[in-house]
Amino acid sequence: VSATVGDSVSFACAGDGSATLAYQWARNATPIAASPSSTLALTAITTADIGLYTCTVSNAAGSATSAPAALSVAKAVAAVTLGGLSQVYDGTPRAVTGASVLPAGLTVAITYNGGPTAPTFPGSYAVVGTIVDANYVGTATGTLVVSTLFVSRHAPTLNTRVESSVQVLLPEDVT
Repeated sequence: VSATVGDSVSFACAGDGSATLAYQWARNATPIAASPSSTLALTAITTADIGLYTCTVSNAAGSATSAPAALSVAKAVAAVTLGGLSQVYDGTPRAVTGASVLPAGLTVAITYNGGPTAPTFPGSYAVVGTIVDANYVGTATGTLVVSTLFVSRHAPTLNTRVESSVQVLLPEDVT
């Protein structure tokens, strides 16, 4: 059986014999508690449910175990949205803000130009947000643009108060 995280699956086995038949299901040779019927129903499965399932049918005359049935579980797709892709240089690392995921609560690993360190300086940076979870997969990409509010092409003396950043394009002293 192939399924996706969150699905429900079931397995069935049939026994033939006299008197009352007892059923015991196992996953990877480990008995599953409370599985006394010929049908095993698994709800809201996760990747932890992957394995080989068998059913042992027994009565007073003996027992027989089924051939294994394999369960494979694919990760579910999560939606990732990146926010804060336009920021102003202030001398501190400019991390992407507002990365959100659906379903909520999943961890998102953010990289900037392929590395984990948020950039500090003005420029454009390729950003990738990737879900880090055993049961979900998802990715979002974007471009983080760190800009300056004031650009000086040639102004050795600024006669104003600047409450942000100044980018000096020519190699000169600025007062």
